[in-house]
Amino acid sequence: MPLILGLFVFLVFVVGFTVWAALAPLAEAAIAPGVIKVEGNRRTIQHLEGGIVREILVRDGDKVQAGQVLMRLDDVQSETTLETQRAQRWTLMAQDARLSAEAARAKEITFPAELLASRHPRAIEAMTGQRALFEARTASLNSQLQVLQARIEQQEAVIASAEGTLRSAREQLASYRQEEREIGPLASQGYISRPRLLQVQRSATEQEARIASALGDIERARATIAEARNQMQQIIDQRMQDVSTEQRDVRSKLAEAEERLRAASDVQARREIVAPESGTILNLRVFTLGAVVKPGDPVMDLMPDHDRLVAEVNIQP
Repeated sequence: MPLILGLFVFLVFVVGFTVWAALAPLAEAAIAPGVIKVEGNRRTIQHLEGGIVREILVRDGDKVQAGQVLMRLDDVQSETTLETQRAQRWTLMAQDARLSAEAARAKEITFPAELLASRHPRAIEAMTGQRALFEARTASLNSQLQVLQARIEQQEAVIASAEGTLRSAREQLASYRQEEREIGPLASQGYISRPRLLQVQRSATEQEARIASALGDIERARATIAEARNQMQQIIDQRMQDVSTEQRDVRSKLAEAEERLRAASDVQARREIVAPESGTILNLRVFTLGAVVKPGDPVMDLMPDHDRLVAEVNIQP
């Protein structure tokens, strides 16, 4: 019985104290130091290359959306670099097109659609320069080949003339030989004078000499033609070898230029610092236009929307 009475008194005390603590007004409050922190990991926003600040578009506490521009850096240098790399690429593209036309012995250059569609002065200049070079090199090659072709045509005319002489001489020789066979027995019998037979024989010998000379002319002309054609082929082969070597070098440089252009385009695109995701701007570190942001320096923090703020308070006992 005393135990039950004791438990009853204890419960009444606890319940009464709890009700009093909940309902009784407090006369004073305790002030304690503390900080507001992000529950999770906030994002530190940095810039890879750095640069000069041109625009600051946010302040601490601003709500931003993913992809929103937060800050812009001066793009003069990056734009100049991009323009230079783009012009170098256009020049190499035009060179490659010109070399392809030379390799194909084409009458004109077929430029890539990108170059033809561009109205940029540097692209037009690249095509104009390569057209002029193509025409000059083609004219030089054709000039060398035309000299040799003229030699070939000259020797072909020599052959045609010699072949005409050869046919005539052979016909006359056959006639003289026939006459010699007919008058030879008569001359030996005294019916025809000996000088007449000798004259026919001399004429036959002259035709044999004409035949030999014509055959010699034909042989020499054919040798000259073969040599000229060989020289033409050597000139063409040398040009094709030079074109192939130059084109390999140009395409290697073009691949490097493509890579440099991509890098320059990336740098240009990064002139705008954008929010990687939606959230709230915290701890902005740059406040002045014209300030220099060093490569890799943090410029602000971003608290993502999916994180929340919590209070850490230190209360003295």
